[in-house]
Amino acid sequence: MALYGAFSSSMLAMMSQSYALDVIGSNVANVGTVGYKRNEVNFSSLLSSSINNTSDIGGVAPNTFQRIDAQGSITASNRQLDTAIAGSGFYVLNSERDGSGETFYTRNGSFHTVTGNTITVTADDGVSTIETQEAYLTNQNGYYVMGWLPNADGSFTTTSTANSLSALRVDSYAFQSTGVTTTLASLDLNLPANDSANSTHTYAIEVYDSDGTQQVVTLSFEKQTANNSWTVTPSWQDSPTAQVDTVTLAGTIEAGDVYSVTVAGTTVNYTVAGTEPDIAAVRDGLIALLQAEPTVTSEVTIAASGTDGLTLTATTAGSGFTATATATNGGVTADNTNTLVNTTANDDGARTGTATALTFNSDGDLATGSPLAISITWAGGSNVNMSLDMSQMSQYSGNFTPHSYSQNGYGAGLLESISFDSQGQLIGHFSNAQSRPVYRLGLAHFSNPNGLEPTNASLYRQTPESGSATIFAPDGNSFAFLSPNSLEQSNVTLEDEFSTMIMTQNAYNSAATVFRTVDEMTSVARDLKR
Repeated sequence: MALYGAFSSSMLAMMSQSYALDVIGSNVANVGTVGYKRNEVNFSSLLSSSINNTSDIGGVAPNTFQRIDAQGSITASNRQLDTAIAGSGFYVLNSERDGSGETFYTRNGSFHTVTGNTITVTADDGVSTIETQEAYLTNQNGYYVMGWLPNADGSFTTTSTANSLSALRVDSYAFQSTGVTTTLASLDLNLPANDSANSTHTYAIEVYDSDGTQQVVTLSFEKQTANNSWTVTPSWQDSPTAQVDTVTLAGTIEAGDVYSVTVAGTTVNYTVAGTEPDIAAVRDGLIALLQAEPTVTSEVTIAASGTDGLTLTATTAGSGFTATATATNGGVTADNTNTLVNTTANDDGARTGTATALTFNSDGDLATGSPLAISITWAGGSNVNMSLDMSQMSQYSGNFTPHSYSQNGYGAGLLESISFDSQGQLIGHFSNAQSRPVYRLGLAHFSNPNGLEPTNASLYRQTPESGSATIFAPDGNSFAFLSPNSLEQSNVTLEDEFSTMIMTQNAYNSAATVFRTVDEMTSVARDLKR
């Protein structure tokens, strides 16, 4: 090698070691970056064409190798939206909610939510509407996490292509848990053996009707005259009905006629002046007088009915009132009358079922009466048909003591929170204490993951060198499974990086020494010419 070629080889060596030091610095800087994959630098020899076995230029060139396939350590996290991949594979992300944007891949499983469109939904009362916003699961860059939607039966159809995946909507109204009516229940309590005949005890149980609405059924236990004998009677509250009374006015109106209506002890009198065009005017006058009485309007609402009547409707359904109506004749004819008819009877909604006999053995165990069949239909059409197991009930001396009650129904619920399981299922937790999978993550597998193109924020793009992505469902039998409430840390090891850094520094210093020595040698050669 010519002397001046030594400049080139040592210079290439310093440049290569500088590049290697830059890569090491990047690795060290990202030692705490979730999902970061280290790079390492190897060197290849450079040799120009040789003449008579002597090369004029030689040296090295740096080559960067990604270690994307190397697993990072998995550490625990206290966030339910954190998850780590144990094994091979990448989370699939898309820059657009509908999946039409650019696809990215990452090992960083620290997810967040972003808001989407404004939507109008039915409020909790089932009638009114409110406006809210959708929410979607994303990574820290706002790219949408992609997964499989559930089938109608709750299962998942997992396919190997990315276009089968969808963005994951996770706001409260994305999914709802429908209610389940109560069919089976169990009650354990003690009835006092030393109670006297006709003593009663009540215990309220909660059930869910066919609409998923929580209802209360009260069980009344009554001690009978015969030893060890009781009855149990269910009772419940139905929708109350408001009382409606209709007052009809009749007769030929004449000056001096007096029409009277009494409601809840308050009487109003309308005296005909003789200028009224018809009996409807008399009726309107009575309504005005009634509506001016606070004691009346607190009990009923008053409205016109037809051309000659008025209706009195209880202000509170289930709370009855008393009313009367009279008319006195002040003129010649005697045909003036007020007729009051109770059109709709007051109903407080209280319902009582059939009593069932309970008998106990001499040892205090229940002998007959269990299970208790309870069948109820409410006014709105909802119902419950349940079997109440009371076989654990007892009759011992002491107090009336409820021990336990359980039933298998539950009401409708909204999505409250989400979490992951090891199979990549996104579990929805609902306000009715129920949980079920609502999505399943699809992971991307590459034949050569080290060939992926890195971008910012630990994201990767597919390349010809990496091969095409194959989407799979994580589980214990595939390429990977997920570790919930965890994060995969960087696969950088500081000890290795520091060791490599020392070697790189020594190599750079040695190359610099060669460069300086060659410089001195050329200076000597220059001076020899003088």
